[in-house]
Amino acid sequence: MKRSQQSERAKLIKYQERLPPKRPYQVGLDISLNSPGLTIKGPNGVQCFFWRQRVREAGFRYEDDFCSIECIPYDLKDPKHVRVRKVASGIRYALGNLDPTSTNLFMEDLAYGAANAGCSSSLTQLAGIAEVVKYVVDDMGFDPPYQVSPPTLKRMFSGHGLSKKDDMYRAWLENGGPDLLTIFKVKRADQKPVEDIVDSYGLARFPEDLQLAMNEIAPPKLKRIKF
Repeated sequence: MKRSQQSERAKLIKYQERLPPKRPYQVGLDISLNSPGLTIKGPNGVQCFFWRQRVREAGFRYEDDFCSIECIPYDLKDPKHVRVRKVASGIRYALGNLDPTSTNLFMEDLAYGAANAGCSSSLTQLAGIAEVVKYVVDDMGFDPPYQVSPPTLKRMFSGHGLSKKDDMYRAWLENGGPDLLTIFKVKRADQKPVEDIVDSYGLARFPEDLQLAMNEIAPPKLKRIKF
């Protein structure tokens, strides 16, 4: 094995050692005040939820062989404290039937390098809602979410830490996901709620994609002992 491969494998092993124990249900939480997304990946398939609602999305439901998608009532015109409450109640609704002892949670960490990261109010807002989410899942009996940095999520799901939304969407399609652009009648992968569904699905797949990445790097060969 080349030195670069050894270094790469060592990094992946460190990621894996930090992961929670293997459980049948994985939940991805892509949480924000403007467009939250949540995906549950388990033995019975994939369930996706999004909060961003327009008139044509009211009561929206979609289902195929790959996943189901549901819209949780949400109004961007509501005051921030009302939206935070609706995010919390939506999480309780989406996770209400899951056994906490059979579920791992993965939440996207703050994007310090994002375009609006220089705005302290944006980071403070995201940090605040992240703490609300942690309180809600703790109150429901779940273990604390495993936080995944945006570059790590992109790298594991689409193959590169600097992937764009188009790359993430391509990975969604390659994994069998339906054409969300057609379903929601939008033109770009960075539009809502497409990117939120894709990101939360990538988070729910994180432990699986991490193992796949490790398998692509050959393990060190055992040297035969000479007598």
